[in-house]
Amino acid sequence: FGHDYVMDDGVYFVKNPAVTSGAPLAAYFTDKSTGASRVDYRTMYRPLRTIAARAIWASGGGARGFGAVNLALFALAIVLVAALALLVGGGDRAAALVATAWWSAPAVHVEDVAYYSALGDLLSCACELGALWAAARAIARARHAWLAGAASLMLAALALGAKEMALGAGPLVAAGVALAWRDLPADARRRAIALVAGYGAVTVGYFAVHHVVVGGLGQGAIAAGGVAAALGRAPVYAWIYAALVVSPVGHAAAYPNLHAGALALVAAWLGLAAVAALLWRARADERGRRLAFALAWFALSLGPVLHLVPLLSSYADRFALVPSIGLALAVAVVAAARAGRARTATLAAVALVAAVELAGSVAAARDWRDDLT
Repeated sequence: FGHDYVMDDGVYFVKNPAVTSGAPLAAYFTDKSTGASRVDYRTMYRPLRTIAARAIWASGGGARGFGAVNLALFALAIVLVAALALLVGGGDRAAALVATAWWSAPAVHVEDVAYYSALGDLLSCACELGALWAAARAIARARHAWLAGAASLMLAALALGAKEMALGAGPLVAAGVALAWRDLPADARRRAIALVAGYGAVTVGYFAVHHVVVGGLGQGAIAAGGVAAALGRAPVYAWIYAALVVSPVGHAAAYPNLHAGALALVAAWLGLAAVAALLWRARADERGRRLAFALAWFALSLGPVLHLVPLLSSYADRFALVPSIGLALAVAVVAAARAGRARTATLAAVALVAAVELAGSVAAARDWRDDLT
């Protein structure tokens, strides 16, 4: 970090008076002009990101300060991913460790740290992970459950204030509750229902505030035909993001628009159906339900970037930050299910893949020195 500002950093930070000169605190939450220096960029509600950027700028951090904060937030996310991998993996420490090592290494995450404008992505991710961990705590333990539940909802609201990717948090909590329902005692079920309702209220509140302050959703007009077409292409995007997460090479600051032919659409839907069928067969087993939750995490977290609402970017590395955690959780579940030599081989294979991914990250980081590279 410490390289030049690139791409949209100027619009969001360097040329934005709300960041360089400051604004009244209330204005960050009620005035959309504080979000960016250009009118056409004021289409999203991300006050927490702008406030964080103002704090970095006011402290004299400069470009190096933005990079250091991004790196620190990514380190925090790694710790939180480890905690969730330990939870979803059934307490298997070795499985959680290698899964977290793999998640921390992919080249797909270079953009999240090296692109200073991804400050909102990292803030949102850290808050969302904290919210989900607190949600699990509130459901599992009656002691101080109300406090953990309140913390979960507050962190979820903060995550939405940093970036709208956190809209997947509510569906994730609901999916976790649904998959764990048969294992929950009556009092835990009541807490779970209350928490899901709380997440619904937070989501509705976010949409209401977004409509009042910014107006509309997404980076363009929403049409019924566009939503239907996006739903049809959703599996293609899911497979593209899965490929981006696991690939150590071929990453870019921007990607071409998606042009999926009929064959690609059919293959994507058939692949999705095959995965769904495997998970349906495994649903009776606890490990199967854990694996289903991990893969549901990947799918549900992609919801905000599947073009159900208009986006200027077809797809991007930074959009994979939260969804990729689902794949890491799946790795933890699979590794924890292995035994003997198969377990040792699985752990070693994941560690080797993480090392290869890390090498790809080192190479990808060189692309972020300036706009030209």
